[in-house]
Amino acid sequence: MTVSVARQPIVTVENKIIGYELLYREDSFESFRAKNPDQATSDVIFKSFLDIGLDTITDNNTAFINFTRNSLIQRVPLLLPAAKMMVEILEDIEVCPEMLHIVQELKDKGYQIALDDFILSEKNDAFLPFADIVKVDWRESNKTNIQRVVDASKVYSFQLLAEKLETKSQFEEAKAMGFTLFQGYYFGHPIVVK
Repeated sequence: MTVSVARQPIVTVENKIIGYELLYREDSFESFRAKNPDQATSDVIFKSFLDIGLDTITDNNTAFINFTRNSLIQRVPLLLPAAKMMVEILEDIEVCPEMLHIVQELKDKGYQIALDDFILSEKNDAFLPFADIVKVDWRESNKTNIQRVVDASKVYSFQLLAEKLETKSQFEEAKAMGFTLFQGYYFGHPIVVK
C-alpha cells in the first residue's frame, strides 16, 4: 500500500528551509479535499510519524501540523514529540476557557504554537500571548489586518509568517513589513512524499 503526505516549505528571508507544513493527501492521489477535517489531521499524523517517518518527510526540520478543535480537546499533539513539531491552531477555532487551558498546557510541555490564517479580532486575540508564529494568508488578508498583526507582534514577540505568497513583489512587500518567515508557491509548491 502506498501512503502519501504533501509538504510545503517554510523559509527564512535568506530562503533557508526551517520547516514544512504537512498537508493531507489521499492515498495514491494528489487530492487534498478531506471530507472530515479531524480525519485529515489524523491521517497526516499517522502517515507522517508511523508510515513514512517524520524525519524523512521534513529532512529533520520542524513539522507544521494543523490541528482541529476536536484533536486539541483530545490532546492529540501530546502524543507527538514537541521538539519536532509546530502545533498550528486553525483559524476556525474560537477562543474559550477550555481552548486557552489546552494551549497553555501545550506551551508548558514545550510545544510551539502557530496561529494559522490569522485575522486579528476580539474573538481570537487571547491566543496571541501563546503564539510563537502567526501566519497571515496574503491573499485573504487585507492591509489593515496585516498591519494590526504586525503591530501585535511588537507587543507579544511572535514571528510573522506570510503564507500564500506567489510573486517576488509579494515577498518583498511582506519582508518590508517585518515578516521573517514565508510560505507559498513562490518558494515551492506542495510536494507529495510517498
